[in-house]
Amino acid sequence: MAMDKKSLFYLLLGASGLFLVVFAQYLGSISGQRVVLVSTTFENGSLAYLGDISINTSALDPEDGIYLKVRNRLSDLLQMVNGTSKNVRRVASGKFKKGFYYNRDTMALINDDNLLTNPNIVQSSPLYTLSKVSSIDSSFARQSDSTSAPSKNAGDVTSNANIKERSNAAEINGPDSPGRYAMNDSCVSRNTGLEDILCMRRPTFLPDYRNPCWYEAERLRCMPYFHIIGVCKTGTTDLFERLSHHPEVIKNRGIMGKETWFWSWKRYGHAQFYRRNEPYMRLDEFINLFDGQTISSIRQTMANGSVFHPGVTGHGDPMDFYDLTSWRHIAQNDPRADLPAVTTPRLVHHVNPEVRLILIVRDPVERLFSNYLHARFGETSRDFHLDVTSSLQVLRNCTSSRSMKACLYDERVFRQLKTPISGSFYSIHLKEWLRVFPRQQMFITRNEDFAADIAGTLLNIFRFLKLDPLPTSSLYRVANIPHYYDTKARRTAGGIRPETRAVLQELFRPYNEELATILGDQRFNYNIVHARSYVYNTDNIWG
Repeated sequence: MAMDKKSLFYLLLGASGLFLVVFAQYLGSISGQRVVLVSTTFENGSLAYLGDISINTSALDPEDGIYLKVRNRLSDLLQMVNGTSKNVRRVASGKFKKGFYYNRDTMALINDDNLLTNPNIVQSSPLYTLSKVSSIDSSFARQSDSTSAPSKNAGDVTSNANIKERSNAAEINGPDSPGRYAMNDSCVSRNTGLEDILCMRRPTFLPDYRNPCWYEAERLRCMPYFHIIGVCKTGTTDLFERLSHHPEVIKNRGIMGKETWFWSWKRYGHAQFYRRNEPYMRLDEFINLFDGQTISSIRQTMANGSVFHPGVTGHGDPMDFYDLTSWRHIAQNDPRADLPAVTTPRLVHHVNPEVRLILIVRDPVERLFSNYLHARFGETSRDFHLDVTSSLQVLRNCTSSRSMKACLYDERVFRQLKTPISGSFYSIHLKEWLRVFPRQQMFITRNEDFAADIAGTLLNIFRFLKLDPLPTSSLYRVANIPHYYDTKARRTAGGIRPETRAVLQELFRPYNEELATILGDQRFNYNIVHARSYVYNTDNIWG
């Protein structure tokens, strides 16, 4: 393949990348030629700067791989212009579109139009001369999203060790991580002003703790063992409070001992549907909300004389399920794209891959009305009807040219909505979480079933969390605790107007059907069973 004589080809040094970018731009301006920048000296060929094009050279077919190491001398760089290697000629000869880059997290070749999204089958295109992509950042590719987390029973300390060893091996930087979450200096990404979660190394979790914990400068620190991800106004607060009555469950230091607001809001400097600015929260501050000392104090002596710590902590941030609208601030995403490659689930998985997720859903219309009143979007059923009408028009305008998912995940669209309607599109958001976490790692139930059988639901969740069983008397004592939280505004707002309910049921119809299909359970098809939901007292709302 002939060398493109209108392009100068350079290889960037890892430590000198920024300087060379400036130099290349200067060279291009004085020569009138197009300068193509490619990085090979970063870890696993990861990219530092996009320029006109950046590619992960370690992802090429082994026979076509670029293994050239450029030194500091300018003559070594200029020598590459002649391109004696077929590999260099092949890459440099293409007519590359600006904005094309390699996404490390999704292992997908994508450009401005997201043309190529399959990491394993990349077909030829007139825009690109790369014919084959096999992998990207091999250590990252070792992570498996399709296998369920092994059991972490108290008596299986050896199994716990294996789990931690496997988790550590799947890190972006391999097994030599320090005893803390630390930035990998050789990991490179777009600078967004926020800490890059996907460029962080996980510590090695302790095998004698059920909860993911580690020692950092002789201080025990812990991540959450479980995460109630959603949804707002489905009973998450009531559930979390009841779970905390188990002697092995420890509340966090956040709001009500439950909420941190980290993943969806405070990490990006906002809260409460963008209506409030917050100081930016870093991962280290999030970790500080979990009480390692109390976890350490819960001890069991095993038959072999070893000590095991069965205590766990968790958090419940019900907006995390659906408020994924800050994705353009995640370094691995192209902010000009219509849809994200990386969202909150991927970030959560990267730092805590075995976290157990709990999701409660509820009749989507009832959930929306309760959330609307609780978050003070409005006060009456009349307000609700008017604001639903406005929100539907916003979504109609957007979906005339884009997918519903793209509209719901667009911060600008989200800000225009006068109701928290996004949270009721359950299937869209569930698919996003299931892209990353295996189904076996999620406990999913309905608010209606929780209300009808609190004891049974708690029993199943304790089993899901691998906690020691409660005595029957204690279980029913916890089940009979009065509801922890009521939406008092529901009592004075009046019922949902029939015309409002009808239009919302029609809107959610296909998503209800899809949810039931995903879960293989028609109880989740609220088109069929919504009438049963009203058997329960909808004026006494939990969460």
